[in-house]
Amino acid sequence: MIEVQLNSFNLLPPEYPRRLVQEEENHRAVAALIELAETAIATAENYSGYVDSRLLPLSSRGFDLRSAASEMCERYKHEAPCGWTEEKVMRFCEQEVTREKIAELLSRQPLDVVAVESILSTLRDSTVEFPRGRFLLLRENLNILKPHQPRDIIRDLSELCGALYEIQFVDLLGKMREELAEFDPPLDAAKKKVQDAIEAHKRAVVGGDVLEVERTHRQLIAARYELVEVCAQRLKAFLSQNLENQEKGFIAELQALERDSLEALQQFTDYHSNQRDVIQEDIKKCSDKLLQEGATHEKCLEEYKVKEREMKDNLYAVISAKQKLVEEIQRKAAELVQLTAKQREIVDEQIKAKKEEERRITTYNEFANMGTQQKQRLLKCLEYCERVLSVVPGIKSYVGEMVKRLPWQKLRDARNEVNDTEAEGFMEAYDPFVECCGELTVKKMHRHDTLSRQSRLVEHNRNSSMESLDPNMNNYRAELEELIEQMKGVTGVINALNATQDAGEQLFLSVEKAILEKYERAATPFVHPLQVHGVKSVEERDRFVNRSMQYVEDEERKVLEKKSVLERMRRAVEGEETAVELAIRDIPVGRA
Repeated sequence: MIEVQLNSFNLLPPEYPRRLVQEEENHRAVAALIELAETAIATAENYSGYVDSRLLPLSSRGFDLRSAASEMCERYKHEAPCGWTEEKVMRFCEQEVTREKIAELLSRQPLDVVAVESILSTLRDSTVEFPRGRFLLLRENLNILKPHQPRDIIRDLSELCGALYEIQFVDLLGKMREELAEFDPPLDAAKKKVQDAIEAHKRAVVGGDVLEVERTHRQLIAARYELVEVCAQRLKAFLSQNLENQEKGFIAELQALERDSLEALQQFTDYHSNQRDVIQEDIKKCSDKLLQEGATHEKCLEEYKVKEREMKDNLYAVISAKQKLVEEIQRKAAELVQLTAKQREIVDEQIKAKKEEERRITTYNEFANMGTQQKQRLLKCLEYCERVLSVVPGIKSYVGEMVKRLPWQKLRDARNEVNDTEAEGFMEAYDPFVECCGELTVKKMHRHDTLSRQSRLVEHNRNSSMESLDPNMNNYRAELEELIEQMKGVTGVINALNATQDAGEQLFLSVEKAILEKYERAATPFVHPLQVHGVKSVEERDRFVNRSMQYVEDEERKVLEKKSVLERMRRAVEGEETAVELAIRDIPVGRA
């Protein structure tokens, strides 16, 4: 099939249907001329012996000879190939476009430029998404561009034009949420754990078991920390999607579409521009060769006309001289023989010159014919390239405008919306986590204060047991050791709570930028949960310390009363011993 297409666009060498007839006619004309010249020679050679019988015939043959020469010049043509072939013509004209490329270009269907521009205009000017069927029909109609694209084009232009249209109506928010879908199961599981921990803590509070309340409170803190961690992972995964360096996902699809559209358009334009330039250069070379050979042909025609005129004049002069010699034959027989011999030479030269000239003329006509064919098919190729290139401005305008309309702003808006949603979810998890940790930490600090106060009292009782002869001294020692162990356990719990809260703070710091951006866009001042719940913790500690201070003040008041009694006793001792004994008996047992 390819060979048939190539042959249909080959240069057609001229045909010579009258070749055999013309060759016979040429032979007859040349033979007639040679025969007359030979006859003249023979007559001249025998003239000396046959002067009287041959004078009149020889004299009358001069006119016949001139007529035969004129007839030979008019009738002799070169009807045979002169060696011009398609390869020789293209090589002689220095053609760069090959016969295969010419056949390929001319075998393509003409590009419907109006239809392409109409489709591109329809897609570009659309403000709402077409029904799927209509869009597919428009994109399929753009397939008329496929035969005119370079084989190595990075991506089909019709596909790119359709993709540029489709991308305008993509659900960006849905795309962004799809990329976070992998975190939904862990988030739901973490929320369920928090809810279960809250219910368990409420049941423990209602039950009144302090140890169970503490255990469920710790479980609630762990569940809330896990929820905070999952939210932070979702937000960090979203923040890691850099608009400049994204290697996968929807942003990569946008970047690839923009890059492929511009590169494919450049390839299409360069391909046909280069073809057009090469074809134009070949047309110029072909035209130059035709003009050059035409000028050479005209020059040779003029030269031959001059030469033919000279030979005709020479022949006429010889015939005239021959006629004069006939009149003087008796005394110029030898000269007549020489002239007839010269006549034969001139005839041979004339025949040779005529043959060469006619062959040259046929050679020129053959080249002119095939060169004109080459020029015509190059003009058709040029017309094809110009026609294809005429659609480039439309495609370029479409691609340029559609690239500008790539939904970067929508993408940023969708990204901000997802960022705000995830940030809000993180804060909803982080705020209760901080509150929960703070509540248990405050309670454990209360417990530590209580144990510390009890240990000091027990230590006092242990140290004064010998002086007061208290039989519970060993019990005080064991109780003090137990209180110290409890204080160490409470201190460990407080440290663990602080470490957990620090870990939560690190998670917050890892997504702090996204959180602050959310509050900044909402024009809402951001207050850190540690500040809010820190104030509550300080107030709770203050109330507890104030209650403890009341107890301390009561103890100090009782100690002062004891000191006052002792002072009175010391003064009484200094006064008189009896008064001291009396004063000692008056001291109430409960107050001592």
